[in-house]
Amino acid sequence: MTSSTEKELRIPLDHIQNHLVLTISADNSDTLCQQSDAEDHGESDWQLTEGCEYEFEFSNEDYTFEKIAGIIKQSRNRPSNGLLRPNTYTGTLHLSVLHRPSGKTTTIRLEVRSVKTSYRSDYRFMLENITEHCTDLLMQHTSPVVQNFEPDFETDHKTLYQRFSFVKSIVGSDEFTEAIHRILLFPATKWKSETEERTISSVRRFGRKEVRQLQAGSRRIPLEGNKNLSTVPEHIYTAKQFETVDTHENRFVKYALEQFLLFCLKIEKHSPQTRTGEEARLLIHRLEDFLNHDLFRKVSAPVNLHLNSPVLQRKEGYREILRTWLMFDLAAKLIWQGGEDVYGGSKRDMATLYEYWVFFQLLEAVKHVFHIDPVSLSDLIGKTNDGLGLKLKQGLHTAVSGISDSGPRKLKVLFSFNRTFGQKLYPGGGSWSRSLRPDYTLSLWPAELSDVEAEEQELMVHIHFDAKYKTEHLFNGGSIPDEEAEGETIDSDIKNRYKKDDILKMHVYRDAIRRTAGAYVIYPGNVPYTVYGFRELLPGLGAFAVSPSRTDTGISHIESFIIDVREHLMNRASQREHMAAQTWLVHKNTPVSLHSPLPEFNHQLERLIPDTTTVLVGYYKSAEHLNWCETSGFYNFRSGSGRGALPLTPAVTGARYLLLYSKEQYTTELWEIIDYPQFWSKQDLIEAAYPGEPSQEGYLVLNIQRPKTTVFDNLKWDVSSFNNSAENLRKRYPMQLTLTELLNQSLISLPTQ
Repeated sequence: MTSSTEKELRIPLDHIQNHLVLTISADNSDTLCQQSDAEDHGESDWQLTEGCEYEFEFSNEDYTFEKIAGIIKQSRNRPSNGLLRPNTYTGTLHLSVLHRPSGKTTTIRLEVRSVKTSYRSDYRFMLENITEHCTDLLMQHTSPVVQNFEPDFETDHKTLYQRFSFVKSIVGSDEFTEAIHRILLFPATKWKSETEERTISSVRRFGRKEVRQLQAGSRRIPLEGNKNLSTVPEHIYTAKQFETVDTHENRFVKYALEQFLLFCLKIEKHSPQTRTGEEARLLIHRLEDFLNHDLFRKVSAPVNLHLNSPVLQRKEGYREILRTWLMFDLAAKLIWQGGEDVYGGSKRDMATLYEYWVFFQLLEAVKHVFHIDPVSLSDLIGKTNDGLGLKLKQGLHTAVSGISDSGPRKLKVLFSFNRTFGQKLYPGGGSWSRSLRPDYTLSLWPAELSDVEAEEQELMVHIHFDAKYKTEHLFNGGSIPDEEAEGETIDSDIKNRYKKDDILKMHVYRDAIRRTAGAYVIYPGNVPYTVYGFRELLPGLGAFAVSPSRTDTGISHIESFIIDVREHLMNRASQREHMAAQTWLVHKNTPVSLHSPLPEFNHQLERLIPDTTTVLVGYYKSAEHLNWCETSGFYNFRSGSGRGALPLTPAVTGARYLLLYSKEQYTTELWEIIDYPQFWSKQDLIEAAYPGEPSQEGYLVLNIQRPKTTVFDNLKWDVSSFNNSAENLRKRYPMQLTLTELLNQSLISLPTQ
């Protein structure tokens, strides 16, 4: 009798040697169990929890497990003892029990359960949902008009289980079982006419055919009392009407069940001693029970397939079986190399399956929000040497793209799976630190530009998502848990629950990949969490809860978020758009250096950006002229288009400083411009007591003052060293340059005593 506790399993191995017992123990409670319903799911009764560490011990020291790197570690002193680490894959774990003296091995099975209690239903639902998406893609790709009546299900061992998993997710579903039960309870029937020979006295109703036989029939008997008809036939043939279940629709259902059964029998034949074979046998028993029902014993084999039957297309139960059969015929042919990551070798990698499932959820959300049918969607399905292949695999960049024209701004949309952002120099796209590969990336940019042009002009917007199936407790009440306090320890199975690295990785995406406006975790919880980098939706960070469910997956929250992103990109006056434009302006030119003093920003002084701050250079003709500038607070340039006039450009109207010079080579006369330029007439200058007689009819006048800051007090400039200044200096024409150019050409004078 096997005994077990929450911390220990005692597994009898009498089939290897009498009274041999394997004991598996754990430090944590509730990580070991003997599952009573394991057989119904094709699992081993003896079950461990993923991500935990266990000690094993054989009751006989002649036995131990064969070493498996990373999973089995034998004790040096007692090889019959050791450590068992099932790691993070779920599914059947095949271990070889080694009899050390003889070297003989015997395989036993242990089941590795997921830490999530709903993993069985999650696994079935996600696989079934992926199958639906794949078969929809196949229908679009192949557009079948005629379905093969004898599909070929023979395949190699490498893809056998992934094909079976696709089919099992359809045929083994509760919806399929309910559809069959519905047909058994309310089968489609028809009235059938059958001719039989009956005595003339037993016929109750005479039709036209029966009346003809009254006159022409043989083996006649006399009829008394009738002058027109003296004899009648002893027997006549009459039509009999009866209700039958032998209809085209029921024949189709029977054929479909037989095809499902044939497929499972072939699977079981190819993998008799594996988990695949056990799951196939369970499905075989279910299908045989259906076919042994009295209804299908009365149904003959189909001759042809009437897919246009209203009963098949509309009647409850039948329409589900028709849809299942169409999916089955395609799913049995589908090769998905990425499936090896999910269930190769009898494993159930829930995290990877969740990652694939979320891809299709996000794909549907993107298609719906941007009202696009991605032009490259058909590229997800392609021909392979052994069938039709789904090109969705970890590490392989798969992208679907389209153009959204549903708003005032036409956008190109690119949705990528496992896109690698390699290290590239600015202004190219990619990462500036190291190569990074988010699970999913939504890229948006103006449709008039290529992706390369959009990257270089800071008009690209990337939003990244990472799927984390095991991050079930990432958030608590909508907040991110802080670092553990000093002295606290982290649970040994923390990697299966909360990882602070999950949210920190979003920061890595956000900061390292150029033009990234948001990065978000997707996890099967129930608490969404988003934060804004500034005041707007983007840039942002956070997480969305998306769980495998037949009622509400939570993908609607992400869809709403993507809608908000779309509307945000339609806002051409957003702060993010402004930041992007300024980033392009700042970085488009070669950087320069400036190590001169500048006034620091405060509430009274506007921040100076030297590269974009314009300095005007003007000539004063005498000490009286300079004194007039000092007392009046004005300086005048010639206006108009003539020689020596100051052109009215944005740089001039936004100028912040004025440097005055005279006949001397050096000057210290740096003034601050405190208002926009004004147009003055000749008379305006005379009334302002301008020294001398104005020679022009109009002038551009600046309102100036001595700088409030003292950082420029000890600086003087050699005006003759200014670039292209010789002609202007000779003709005393005005000049303009940036504050960076001015300060990089300054001479520092000695401080006054």
